[in-house]
Amino acid sequence: LSQDVTLHGGFVCLAQASSGLVTAYQQCTTTTAVPDPGSVPARDALSLVSIYPNPFNPRTTIAFELSESAEVSMSIHDAAGRRVHSLFVARRLEAGRHERRWDGRDTAGRRVAAGVYLVRISGARGVVSGPLVLVK
Repeated sequence: LSQDVTLHGGFVCLAQASSGLVTAYQQCTTTTAVPDPGSVPARDALSLVSIYPNPFNPRTTIAFELSESAEVSMSIHDAAGRRVHSLFVARRLEAGRHERRWDGRDTAGRRVAAGVYLVRISGARGVVSGPLVLVK
């Protein structure tokens, strides 16, 4: 399987030569906004704080923040977009910082192949995602 990885307009693009499929993942970046004087800046309901270590082997920690209590799901997907593992589904979490580890295994407990994966965290008020790189 041949894949080309490129950066384009703030996205990481994976192109598979055999199928012509192109998958784009938004890069994780940190930005600082300067609010308008007199206004209160709105916090994102859900934000990805960090993925460390990344690249990883054999496990990584995914940190995210909720601005308010919410029902949240977290899953890992392969480069083709298939769900590999659900870390939790519709779990009620309080506002604040949360961390979850992934050990590089699928739902059946088998080790997954080295490669680029995507963590997807979703709630009622948004979805965030970031790339994970598993090395062997």
